[in-house]
Amino acid sequence: MRQCAFCEARSVKLSAEHVWGEWISELLGRRETRQEHRHNGVLKRWESLGGSLSTKVVCKKCNETWMSDIEAQMKSSFSQAIREGASLSILFRGVCLLATFAFEKAVVTDYLHLKDTPFFTPAVRYRFRQSLDIPDGIQIWLAAYAGRAPYRLYFARHSEFDVHSGGDLELLPFTYVAGHLVIHLVAIKWKDKLSTRPVPRVESDASLDSATVQFWPPDGFPVSWPPPQYFDDSTITTFAERFDNDVLLVRHGKL
Repeated sequence: MRQCAFCEARSVKLSAEHVWGEWISELLGRRETRQEHRHNGVLKRWESLGGSLSTKVVCKKCNETWMSDIEAQMKSSFSQAIREGASLSILFRGVCLLATFAFEKAVVTDYLHLKDTPFFTPAVRYRFRQSLDIPDGIQIWLAAYAGRAPYRLYFARHSEFDVHSGGDLELLPFTYVAGHLVIHLVAIKWKDKLSTRPVPRVESDASLDSATVQFWPPDGFPVSWPPPQYFDDSTITTFAERFDNDVLLVRHGKL
């Protein structure tokens, strides 16, 4: 019996959750898909056609209720951005929707290739299902992509040492590309599960300011998309891996 990623339900056969929803595949068609997974320095890459990648990690009820609602709202709000790169001014409600979508996909993808303990604890995942609360230690950016592989997934797990506090951290950088839309999420947590210290944040490279916009945690202002600079096939990988090495950790926003 396997347990749902987001609730206590168990089943011999869990429901298949698409990494790219069927509505995205309908928008973009059967195109090249690229996946890259890095775990503590070990790199694996996959290439295929279409956007039909799915993983059986959720129960039928979760898949067909609140998760389906998220997909429906994303389809209504971001289809033109994904397919055509249409300009958007994203208000707070849209910011929360994007963050919810990004976090849900990060949890689902965490189950896709890893056999070890999930990065996000059961308490975090169950609370997300109940309230759609994004946990502490999550930062999310938007970017734009113009290349030949509109389905792209970059996923990594690695450890860092925080020089400011002397503690060990675990990082999960996750980059999700659907058409022109790029969502880049970084999750951070202390290795010491009992630690009550505030989780530090990562600082973005200023050279990427023209190509990215951080929207989570929110600052209350509308988010404009796309940024002036697009990523292409060569630069998107560099962007996705920007926190894999030499991460600069910032405590409460100060060095």
